[in-house]
Amino acid sequence: MNNFKKISTLPGLFALISLSVISNLACSDNGSGDSVPTVASSENLGLCTAENEGDTVFVAVEDGKFACSSGAWVAVSSLGECTSENENSVVQEENKSDYFYGVYFSCKSQEWRKASTPEIISGKACNASIEGQFVADTVYPSSSSRYSYSSSSSAASDTVVLFDVDRWVCDGNVWRNPTTVENRSNTFCGESTEGQFWIDSTYLGEIKTYVCDDYKWRLVTEEELVTRTLCTESLLGKVVDDYICSLSDWRVATVFEIVTGKLCTEDNAGESINALYPAGSEIPTDSGAIEIDPSSERLLTVCDGNWRLATDFEKEVGVTCKEEGAKKIDTAQKKIISSSNAYYVAYICKKSFWRELPEGEYGYGAPCTPELEGVTYTDSSAVRAAGKMEYVCSNSKWQK
Repeated sequence: MNNFKKISTLPGLFALISLSVISNLACSDNGSGDSVPTVASSENLGLCTAENEGDTVFVAVEDGKFACSSGAWVAVSSLGECTSENENSVVQEENKSDYFYGVYFSCKSQEWRKASTPEIISGKACNASIEGQFVADTVYPSSSSRYSYSSSSSAASDTVVLFDVDRWVCDGNVWRNPTTVENRSNTFCGESTEGQFWIDSTYLGEIKTYVCDDYKWRLVTEEELVTRTLCTESLLGKVVDDYICSLSDWRVATVFEIVTGKLCTEDNAGESINALYPAGSEIPTDSGAIEIDPSSERLLTVCDGNWRLATDFEKEVGVTCKEEGAKKIDTAQKKIISSSNAYYVAYICKKSFWRELPEGEYGYGAPCTPELEGVTYTDSSAVRAAGKMEYVCSNSKWQK
């Protein structure tokens, strides 16, 4: 890899040599140094001959070195080598006889290249260590000149933005112009600012709130405006002002989620919580909503696809079951049809939960399926609390 920038073929004070020769000279010391002879001007160099081939001399008036190569004294770049040690640095060519005298270069991937305006102002090529840093090139309305490689410029502070300025922000490994939100907030949206909110009050009649989300500023949702936070994996189940962070995003929380303070998912299926329901809470059930009144009350709440209240049977035998297909009769629950016709509620263990059996299924021992269509039987099993009942399998249901 070439260690020196390409030298122009335009005529100059001295003849120019090939890039390969310049590369061989890169190892000499920069500056005059004790090991390099110094002369006042180029007139004192003398002849470049075979005897002094490869010699290096520092010329004071040129503020730079010259090397004897192939019969001519050649200006040596002051940049030196671009290595991993000076990666991302920005330096200016100081040898006055060099074609690129006064020009700034940045060391990137072990190659020198012309530095951009933000690199010159900041003194560094954009890299991970300065990601999110802002630089500004102040341009006053009264001035007609812009920054150039041969002129100077004043850099505005990160916290002070003057009028009529060109600004850049370091993003990844590129200096780029900031977005409107970045420019107004003076904040780069990156890893350190993820989840940060910013209120844009530039126009009082149209105040907007933004959030830094996945390396981009965006307008917040109505839910985020209330919760003032992003719904992330670490916040799943967190309830804020009656909103819960769910698998999709913030949404209105159910009364169960508010009192349990968590989501009901496959991961916690079967979990039961003795949750405290505030007075006045309306709790949805299969038979309609119930209201907690007049004081707070603790109720066993079960995660079963969604949160629900535990049944009396579950409170007695436990919420979950282990033996798939096992059946139990709850003699505490009696459904009375008439004085001579009543039956107990029966349950079956399905996928670790007790499920209420449809009427007529316990006595036959199997659900009504299309294969049993039209089959009739008389139920006199233990599930009958009073009398007998004849059932027929019709439309996938045991019917009286």
